[in-house]
Amino acid sequence: GLIIFATPENKKVIPLPVKVADGDLDGDQYFVCWDSKILETFDDEDVQRKMKASYVIDKSKRSGCLNDKENRVISRQLGSPNWLEEAQNQMLEIPRMEESSRLVGKAYNLCCNNPKIYDEDARAFGRAYKEGLDAKKHGGKVSLPSHLLEQIPKSLRYLCDSERM
Repeated sequence: GLIIFATPENKKVIPLPVKVADGDLDGDQYFVCWDSKILETFDDEDVQRKMKASYVIDKSKRSGCLNDKENRVISRQLGSPNWLEEAQNQMLEIPRMEESSRLVGKAYNLCCNNPKIYDEDARAFGRAYKEGLDAKKHGGKVSLPSHLLEQIPKSLRYLCDSERM
């Protein structure tokens, strides 16, 4: 199927694909809904305010975001003429890949097991999940607030970059 995302002329509006997956929509499955009863939930002003606030990350609370050093490493890898070989070498580190998969699964479960969708800890685990998927391909560590690190198995903590909050 094909979905076309219209982007308003207002430059302050974040395009929907960027909100969904930083614009990386290929190879993934998505649930699309036009049911007005479900969509009415998102018309609520309080929900809209929380949703808009969720797209702005206060730099003092950057949990779950790659740090600047790791962003530069990834940028160099992606801009490198050897980017494919470098990504393949990263993915051939089988023990690290297995542990990265365990970390991604743990972050996913910790995010999903929290019933409050706007809970900061749940959101940090959600960002760690997303970041972990990228780290498996490109290397780097997953950023996680230090108070959440204890919920990660000790054997996987070397894959995390703990931030003081």
